[in-house]
Amino acid sequence: MLVFWIGLIGFLACVFYTAAPVKYKYKAWGEFFVFLMWGPLMFEGAYAVQRQALSLKALYVSIPFGILVGMVLLANNIRDIAYDSRQGIKTVGILLGSQWSFFLYAGLLLTAYLSIIGLVLTGILSPWGCWSSSLSPKRFAF
Repeated sequence: MLVFWIGLIGFLACVFYTAAPVKYKYKAWGEFFVFLMWGPLMFEGAYAVQRQALSLKALYVSIPFGILVGMVLLANNIRDIAYDSRQGIKTVGILLGSQWSFFLYAGLLLTAYLSIIGLVLTGILSPWGCWSSSLSPKRFAF
């Protein structure tokens, strides 16, 4: 049942990205929901499928991944500020402007990597988590 609820939340978040009546992409909520779907929901969903439970450790590990995926959307929205403004779309890039959006981007990048270091220092993530090579034998040990 847990997986059903996680899946339902993810499904609704996907549908209402551009669908009426919510259309949250056009209200500067896109980055947040992309973070939520590709971070906590995906990690907790995968964990719940395997363990039939939720995990705070999985939630913590999901945060840098969700941030990095949300940053892809933020970069795209920064690039499209002029076009989206003409279309009446509100994005974080439009609300903050180019310069502050770049600062946000840099801050999120720093946050993602510092959170990985923090996860390693607290023992939630194995030190292999700092090694980004695909050769890493134990990248995400809980």
